[in-house]
Amino acid sequence: MQNKYSWYTTSTQVNVVDDIHQTLAFGTLEDVKQLKKGIGVRKLTHYFIKHPKKVYSKPSFNFISKFLLPVHEQLESNDYLKATPRNNR
Repeated sequence: MQNKYSWYTTSTQVNVVDDIHQTLAFGTLEDVKQLKKGIGVRKLTHYFIKHPKKVYSKPSFNFISKFLLPVHEQLESNDYLKATPRNNR
């Protein structure tokens, strides 16, 4: 699969968390469909929940977590939204 959504690579590896989040955040519905077909909905949902990345706008995060993926738990939106401050531990 060609990566059109990341500046640092031209190819997408379906088991790389960064590529998965970039495709979910910036890809088309067809790209997400191919991603689901490539790694499966269960694994895609696992990566989305267990490895959050701050690359999403609020509308895209809501769309993905409520409609595209079967997310049945409450997620902390600050872990996903790029408009929120980073955690300084």
